[in-house]
Amino acid sequence: MVAIPITRPRSLVVGSPEYFKGRSKPIVPLDLVQHRCIEMRMANGRMYRWEFERRGEAHVFKLPAI
Repeated sequence: MVAIPITRPRSLVVGSPEYFKGRSKPIVPLDLVQHRCIEMRMANGRMYRWEFERRGEAHVFKLPAI
């Protein structure tokens, strides 16, 4: 079997309605620095970097994690 990419993977940033009670919703990636985010650890032990692309411009953040 041969695997070939057909599209780039896409992710969503989501939050529960309860979390957003009394908090502003992020509009642009930089808004996320004002929020508590779940941090993930990759298989190699390194922490996942939050990477975004907006209008062709790359954004990489170290966000406040819980």
